[in-house]
Amino acid sequence: MLLLALCSAWSLTAGLVCFARELEAPASTLPWVALTAAGSWHTLYAFGMFIGGEVVLIALFPWIILAGWRLREHPVLRIILLPPLLLLGSFAKHSFAIYALGLIAFLWLETLRGRPRSLRSCISATLPFITVGMLYLVGRHLVFASGPMPSDPGQLHRTAAESFGFSALGPVLAATGGGSLAGRVFTLLGLPFEIAWQRLAPALVLLAPFCLALYTWLALSSRPLERLAGIIALVAVAILALLLWRGGSISLEDRHFRPAGVLLMAVYAVLAFAAELRVRVIARGVLLFTLIFGIAAAFQRHYSLSRHVYAAGDHSAIADLTPAAQAELRHLDKAAGGTNAILYLSRAELSALVHSARLIVTDASDHNAAWLAAQPRHGRVALLTLVLPATFDQDGRGSVLRASFIDYPAAVWTCHSVDGWDFWQAGPSPSSTQ
Repeated sequence: MLLLALCSAWSLTAGLVCFARELEAPASTLPWVALTAAGSWHTLYAFGMFIGGEVVLIALFPWIILAGWRLREHPVLRIILLPPLLLLGSFAKHSFAIYALGLIAFLWLETLRGRPRSLRSCISATLPFITVGMLYLVGRHLVFASGPMPSDPGQLHRTAAESFGFSALGPVLAATGGGSLAGRVFTLLGLPFEIAWQRLAPALVLLAPFCLALYTWLALSSRPLERLAGIIALVAVAILALLLWRGGSISLEDRHFRPAGVLLMAVYAVLAFAAELRVRVIARGVLLFTLIFGIAAAFQRHYSLSRHVYAAGDHSAIADLTPAAQAELRHLDKAAGGTNAILYLSRAELSALVHSARLIVTDASDHNAAWLAAQPRHGRVALLTLVLPATFDQDGRGSVLRASFIDYPAAVWTCHSVDGWDFWQAGPSPSSTQ
């Protein structure tokens, strides 16, 4: 994982420099683009908290943009080559579809810029991009559509204010690391980040017009790099706000906006040294904050990890699962495939044994009952399974965790145990051991 994180950081840095140069960024700003990419929190956190799909996607994203840009004047090659490249991004992470559509919109608008303003010219420029979009969406459906998705509506209830407000700020929070800084503040205050963002929704709505104005200003810029960042940010805000408002099971985390944030990072690294004085001053302040927070947060994370010691019997790595317990988990995973059933895992390592089911992956084994009680979850699925070490019910964390699923009464839970592991279920059970 460390090697993949390192290769991702190298790929992101080299890719951003290459496509920034291709999209007319001044040569003198390219070292700052590289430094910003390498020193940002979203690049460095992968070395301490590995989320595989995001790490791979961010390594591929700049190169997909570069390929799309070079294909913009070649309609036939674009139709042949661009859909597979976009599918490669979706293979890394399903949510890449948002940014694939944003990239198609950018390339289409760039093509229109160089053409006469006539209906015939507009149609001839538009049809290849419609073809690319349709081929991508059909390919994505055939290859990756395997059942319910986190973006499906009706899973969570979110107000329009929190959906729109958080989405509008998302690209800026991702670009600067501001969302992660806010998360640390919420932790110090004892507030779960979801509840904190919900309470801040009115303030987010007030800030939203300024962020939207920034993205629009960039989308109308004279430089293609800035237009790309602005258009993709606007597309990401619109789609994610809609998905959140319709009840998609998407957390209020800025990592979902990271591809848009990466482009904004490249933009303010350029503006810090190639813009009018007032813009340069603001961009340099943002650049300095990004680098200081990214590097300091990385040092803090690794210092914390190096000092962390698990209490005996409290951890739950894969090695703790006997063959019988592993077989039970694999059976539950297979039975849940293609349904909206969810497995709740108390440690991230356990996800290596799961390939079909929808997951809630947590580090619950590292926390006490008070922390678990402060993580309420709403909504129901046909079958919810909690995979917990037996120590959870011995020290009281098990009952607190089950109670945190607000819409599941205590009476609906059943449990079966396999070699020191408890499989708590609410709903019809596909277990092989009952």
